Amino acid sequence: MNFIRQNAAWLRSWTIFYWAWRIAWVPFVATFIARVSKGITVREFVIAVLIIPSVVCALWFGVFGGTGIYMEHVLGLDAGRLRSCCAAARV
Repeated sequence: MNFIRQNAAWLRSWTIFYWAWRIAWVPFVATFIARVSKGITVREFVIAVLIIPSVVCALWFGVFGGTGIYMEHVLGLDAGRLRSCCAAARV
C-alpha cells in the first residue's frame, strides 16, 4: 500500500479509532485486573501483568515473524503478491 493522499485520510482515521478504542477499554481492563489481583503482592502483580505477556509476545512475533522472513527470503515466497492476489479474490 503506497502512501498517497487517499491512504493518508484512512490512516489518520484508523489511528484515531484505535486511540479511542483503547481509551474506552481502559476502565474495564483496569477493573478486571484489580479484581483478579486481589490478595497478591506487587511483585506477583508485575510479573503477571507485565513480564509474562511481554515474553509471550516476544516469542509469538519471533516465531511467526521469523517464519515469515524465512518463507520470503529462503523459499522465495512473494508475500506481497500473494496478499494482493488473495484480497482480489475475496472482492
